[in-house]
Amino acid sequence: PSGALARSVVGRWVAGHVDPVRITGGADSFMVLRELCAAGRGLSFLPCVIAAGDPRLVPAPGIAPRLQTDLWVASHVDLYDIPRIRAARIALAEGLSEQGAALQGAA
Repeated sequence: PSGALARSVVGRWVAGHVDPVRITGGADSFMVLRELCAAGRGLSFLPCVIAAGDPRLVPAPGIAPRLQTDLWVASHVDLYDIPRIRAARIALAEGLSEQGAALQGAA
């Protein structure tokens, strides 16, 4: 991974466990990484919700430990009680909760 993805949980794992000689490309977008994998250009760590259901991809279990990252729904403290911001925050949290199984790779 490059850019922000390089600083992510998976990016740090790759940096500490994968020989740089084996890394032949990268991107700072999970969607681009998905398309590179689908085109046969290599392996990548992808969020379950992005990879699942794509018939062009197959999981490769056992290559690395199951990695987890936190996801925040946040706003600036001064905006917290503004009705439309509160409504958006609640809708996002509910949507994420409804998709919890898919986000965790269970569906």
